[in-house]
Amino acid sequence: MKKYLAFVAVIFLLSFSLIACNSESRSNNSSSQSLQNNQVINKELRSSQQPQLYNPLTGLKVRKRIVPVAVMVDNNPSALPQKGLSRADIVYEMETEGLITRFMAIFYGDPPRSVGPVRSARPYFLAVAKEWDVYYAHVGGSNDALVKIDQWNISSLNDMRGFPGFFVDPNRRRPHSTFLDLNKALEGKKEKGNLKNWSFSSSPPDIIEYKKISFPYRYNKPEYIWSSEEDCYLRYINSKPHVDAETGEQIRVKNIIVQYADHRYLGNKLGHIDIDLIGTGKAEYFLGGKYETGSWKKDSLYSPTVFYNDAGKRIELARGNTWIQVVSNRDQISKAPLR
Repeated sequence: MKKYLAFVAVIFLLSFSLIACNSESRSNNSSSQSLQNNQVINKELRSSQQPQLYNPLTGLKVRKRIVPVAVMVDNNPSALPQKGLSRADIVYEMETEGLITRFMAIFYGDPPRSVGPVRSARPYFLAVAKEWDVYYAHVGGSNDALVKIDQWNISSLNDMRGFPGFFVDPNRRRPHSTFLDLNKALEGKKEKGNLKNWSFSSSPPDIIEYKKISFPYRYNKPEYIWSSEEDCYLRYINSKPHVDAETGEQIRVKNIIVQYADHRYLGNKLGHIDIDLIGTGKAEYFLGGKYETGSWKKDSLYSPTVFYNDAGKRIELARGNTWIQVVSNRDQISKAPLR
């Protein structure tokens, strides 16, 4: 009997050991499979977060593209700091009445959540928006601009006509308090856009000729200082870093195009001006640190503005954002060499 009980005990212990081993094996296999699944999920997540789409306005890959839109952005001292300018692909800066400049920022790749403060339309900004064939966001406009919006068939998003996406920041003073939610403004909008066939260079410049570039606008004077560490131009306004309110960071610019054009006063009580952007004129370029001179040409309202170097060839931009500074033919920018 004792031998029988001992035999049963041995069998029980062997069975328990086998069950425990099998359980541990299944646990190990389950852990291994879970680890593999997590690795696949993490790989797919990283892949989905990597830039996949090409942005022809910057020559870079982006995660998201939207229906292209141009937004009029305030540059009155009361409007600082603006939101969204650092995320724009292309920015135009031109003078308006009172010799205060205003921006038209074009967004296509990896846009910000909101942009502003948004201000009113002017005819010469419309001429640029027309060549891009983009949606044009603004808050009202001069009488001439509102007429030309209809005449030129501009795809207007006008806050004064109740278009969605505009909102007021209660912490800002009117008329410098209207902002635009890009997602809401462009929801359901059909695809459009005459995106320029920019050429991009992959070769860094042999030498950086100019470290500091200053512009002769009377108010909110902009400057750019080349940063070798950032490999771009850092933008300043009135000798202080020009900061984007959304990111809290200084605006960085890869390319600067200086476009000289005729400016004239219209003689009305509001002090409106006109800028002739159809025709030809001289230009200067700071392209990823490379300096060139040349000319611009725009044949008609519907044709693109083409920028040439002195050899008569289209310029090649460095990959990244571009700011186009429109300056009066009577003025000249200041360039400080790199020492």
